[in-house]
Amino acid sequence: MSKLLLELHEDYIKRLISMKSSRMAWSKKHIEMNGYFWCTNAMHLLNRQCICDDWSVWLAPFVLSCHNADGGFSASTGCNSSIGATLCALQILLLLGEREALMSIRDATLEYISSLYQSTGSFLGERYGETDVQYTYSALYCLRILNGFNHQYDVRSIASSFRSCLNWDGAFGNSPGSESHAGSTYCCLASLQIMNQLDSVLTQVEKDAVAEWLSQRQNADG
Repeated sequence: MSKLLLELHEDYIKRLISMKSSRMAWSKKHIEMNGYFWCTNAMHLLNRQCICDDWSVWLAPFVLSCHNADGGFSASTGCNSSIGATLCALQILLLLGEREALMSIRDATLEYISSLYQSTGSFLGERYGETDVQYTYSALYCLRILNGFNHQYDVRSIASSFRSCLNWDGAFGNSPGSESHAGSTYCCLASLQIMNQLDSVLTQVEKDAVAEWLSQRQNADG
């Protein structure tokens, strides 16, 4: 990537961060944690770790202020916990190198994730929410970050929950019987890989089929 494009990307992300106290930002409170993760991760991809280090002064305290009594994280201070916001929070702390902070919330957050686990092998998105492959993926990713995947989670049951979302066209839906989607396909494949179950759940023929389905999503312009 050219130096010019790198600088343009960096300036754009900085502008987004500078708007965090603006009136417009208040309409985005439900995805505030997500937005900070996207910006922080983008800076890492651009090799701008020094900028993330500067952000850490205010960003790490913000993330920890969203850690609720139930052990989960909310998208913004004072909101309800969700597995999506929890994953973004853990990823931010990891990217910022805040390992002590991660350890300080580890046990409580693992308890929260455990409370979302269902007998079907899937996870709820929030305490009284519904199940979806993206929520199960988020939960598994959180467990990987916190090194908390243990015997209480039935690997076969979880893998089976993903398998049940596999459609005739070779891709995955958000839930059994739902339409195939690239996002849900990613969540299913990534989750199976996290659990080292990809090879045991999908045959080579099925892997080829999902690869073919994904290739058909690409446009002629790339």
